[in-house]
Amino acid sequence: MMPTRSCLLPATRSLCRVGTGRVIAGHSLWNPQHLLGKAQRRQLLNYHVRIPGASRSLATQIRSGKRVFAEDDIPPLEFWKQSVVGGTLAPEDCHEIVKKYCELAKLQESTWKGKLEKDHKISPETLHSLAIILVSGPPSPLWRLGLHMLATASDLGFTLSTLLLIRLMRQSDDTSKVSGSTLFRNALARFQDIVRQRQDPDALTLQGLILADQGDSGKALASFDQALRIGSSHEPKGPIRQETSLGRSLEADPGSDHGTDESDPQPKVRPFRWSWEASCHIGRAKILLQQGRRDEAVAAMRIAALELDNMQGYFELAKMLPEDAPERVQYLQTAAVSGHLEACRLLGESEVQMAREPGRNKGDAQEHSLWASEWFSLAGDVEKSAGARWAFAS
Repeated sequence: MMPTRSCLLPATRSLCRVGTGRVIAGHSLWNPQHLLGKAQRRQLLNYHVRIPGASRSLATQIRSGKRVFAEDDIPPLEFWKQSVVGGTLAPEDCHEIVKKYCELAKLQESTWKGKLEKDHKISPETLHSLAIILVSGPPSPLWRLGLHMLATASDLGFTLSTLLLIRLMRQSDDTSKVSGSTLFRNALARFQDIVRQRQDPDALTLQGLILADQGDSGKALASFDQALRIGSSHEPKGPIRQETSLGRSLEADPGSDHGTDESDPQPKVRPFRWSWEASCHIGRAKILLQQGRRDEAVAAMRIAALELDNMQGYFELAKMLPEDAPERVQYLQTAAVSGHLEACRLLGESEVQMAREPGRNKGDAQEHSLWASEWFSLAGDVEKSAGARWAFAS
C-alpha cells in the first residue's frame, strides 16, 4: 500500500522533524526495538547509519577529558523526556540507569561491568539502546559517554554494540588513529573474531559493506551471499511487532513465507530475519547492478523495499527504474514519507519537469510548482523551494 498524495506532506514534515531531533536515525542495528517508542523504531528500520560529522571529531571525543564521569556528564531528565517517547523504558528509567552506570564506571573496580546486570539489572542490550541516543546527534560531549557505554556492552558480548563501534570507526576520517584507541581496539578484535567464524549474518553484512567501500566488490558480494545463506535460516521465534516505513503496525508470523514474486506488485511486509538483512540486500543489489546483472539486482532491492519496507530500499529501487515508470514516483514518495531527504529532492525535480511540460495549462503548472516547492523545502533546499514557488505564480 503506497501513500496517497493528500497524506504525504504532513507525514513527511513530521518525520523530517523527527530526523533532525534527538531521536535515533539509522539502521535496525542501533537498537533492540522494544525498548524505545514508535518514532524511534520507525527510524531504526532504515538503512544508513546517518551520524552528521562523525569524522575527526570522533577521535576528539575519544581523547577528551577525564577517565571517569562527573555529574555534569550525565544528561538531565529533560533530555530523556525529549529523546524517548513510548517504549518500555520511561525517561525516568533512562536517567536513573545512566546515573547508576556512571557511578559504577567512576569506581573503576575490576568487576564493575559484571555488576551492571548481576546487581543492578542493567543488561548490555539496555546499555546499547541508551548509548545510541547519546551518539545519534552531531558529535558532542554526550558522545564520550555513549561510546563508553557501547564499548562496555561490546565487552559484555553484545554483538550489535561491537558492530556499531566498527561502523563508527570506519566512518572516521582518521580510521587508523581511532582504531588504535582502547575503546575501538577491543571491538575490532572481537569483530574480526566473529567474522572469522563466518556464522553471524550481521557481522558478515558489515564486512561486506566495508569491503564494498574499499572497492573489493568480489569479496563484498561473497560476504553478502554468505550472510544471506546463514541469515535465511535464522527465522525469528514468535511474532515480531515491527513499525513499517508508513507507520503501519505489523505483527507477523515469522514462519510464514512471503517470497518476492515478480508477478506480485506488492509482496507482504515481513519481519527481518537478522538485524542487517535490509543492508545485505541493498549492498548486494548495488554490486549486482555494477556487474550488469540488473534483473538480480532489482530482485534483491525489491526484497529490501517491498518485503522489509526499508526506506533506503525504496529509494534505491526507484533509482533503478526508468524515469517514466509509474512505480518510480510511488517508491520515492514512500521513501520521502519516511524522511529520506534525497527522495524529497528528486520528487521536487520531478514536479518541476511536469510543471514545464509543453501544453500544460497554467493551473496545473502552478499546482506542480507548489508541490515542487514543498518537496524542496522538506529536502532543505530553500533556494530551489522559493524558485519553484514563484516560477508559475504570475
